[in-house]
Formats: sequence, structure tokens, C-alpha cells
Amino acid sequence: MNILNSPQKEADGQAEKRQQRQFKSIVRCLSKSESAFTIPEIAEYVKISVPTCTKLVKELVEKKYVLEEGGQRGVLGALRRFALVSRA
Repeated sequence: MNILNSPQKEADGQAEKRQQRQFKSIVRCLSKSESAFTIPEIAEYVKISVPTCTKLVKELVEKKYVLEEGGQRGVLGALRRFALVSRA
């Protein structure tokens, strides 16, 4: 059996593609408005769970694609808002 074509490699590739689609959907959501969104609002738009959305938004913040705007830290970050970083 060729290790490069193993079911695990194929599953990993599909997971990576799904994650990339989710990143794009989050960026699309944030680009549709001039106001910031909360994690639950983004999760609802993208149709993913709040924990998954939290993880993906955290990665986008770390990569400086998304900016965390003020607000108090609430349950699951519900009061924190996120916006797309302007790349002018």
C-alpha cells in the first residue's frame, strides 16, 4: 500500500480544504460590513460551531488578517468583536 495515498492522508487533505473554505467564509462575512461581528454572529453566518469559529478566528487574529476590537470578555468571547484588517 502506498503511504502517500493512505486514507489518513486523504482525510487530512479534505480537512485542510474544509478549513480553507471556512477561513474564506469568515473573511467574506467580515468584509460585508463596516461594523465588527462577534464570534457567535460569525459562526451563524458561516454555519459552523462556536468552538470551531473561535479557533479559526484566533488563527486569523494571530496572522493579522482579523483585528479584535474592544469589548469585555464574555462567555465564549460573546462580547468581543472582530473585524477585517484594512490592507490599504
